Amino acid sequence: MNTPAATTRRSVFAYLRLSREEALHGESNSITTQRQMISDFCQQKGFILINVFADDGWSGGNKDALRRKRENGQYCACPPYGYRKADRDKSRLVPDEATAPVVRRIFERAAAGDSSRKIALDLNADGIIPPLKYRALYRDEFSDKGAARASDIWNYTTVKRILKNPVYLGHTLLGKSKKVSVKSKKKIPIPKEEWTVTKDTHEPLDSESIYQKAQVADLETESASLNDLIQALQIPHQSASTEEKYARFFSLARQYTYIDTLDRDTLITFVD
Repeated sequence: MNTPAATTRRSVFAYLRLSREEALHGESNSITTQRQMISDFCQQKGFILINVFADDGWSGGNKDALRRKRENGQYCACPPYGYRKADRDKSRLVPDEATAPVVRRIFERAAAGDSSRKIALDLNADGIIPPLKYRALYRDEFSDKGAARASDIWNYTTVKRILKNPVYLGHTLLGKSKKVSVKSKKKIPIPKEEWTVTKDTHEPLDSESIYQKAQVADLETESASLNDLIQALQIPHQSASTEEKYARFFSLARQYTYIDTLDRDTLITFVD
């Protein structure tokens, strides 16, 4: 009588490695993906996975080096509008002679009470190139397609982003987001408690007092604009025509708030 041969299960080890491209970008997510693929494969084939060795080319020494750079205030990212990388030390920020005056102007106007929208409108009226377009034209290497996408127009969100960034006080703030993977452009936010903030790492573009005044004034202007709009909507029907309500509402909206796409008929319906 023949006895069936015993099934032999192979014992295996796995070695996972991050690609050179991913290592250069500091991404180690593919290691997790590889680990799962290997585990699934071994389960399907009946292999016994003894151990997994991983060399992501980034975890360990490289991450520690990046952390030390951040803690020392070395700027490991694209320089923000108003700054450029120093000629002799690319990890340090210095004021950009062409755009630093624009940043100072934004803070001064906000501190004086101008809304973010008004500041954006004034910058557009004066022909000032907005941040992304400036990068595409004069600083970074954009593809023709990418450069064409960069807007020629300032908007209130760009102004607000500048007003809320402590980099203009001379502080380095990094690690607010990270890419999902090196092959994806999608970024995910990092919890605020995990951000890296190092103070007094470079020349500030505005003083602490101007910065704080700009924050307070921006909030007050936002609140005032909302109250004005509410009042515009509450005009008694008998004392004002729809056209008059529309005219007041739209005038306030253009001056203070961020309604850019509503057409006249839509607004008339809204305030009627």
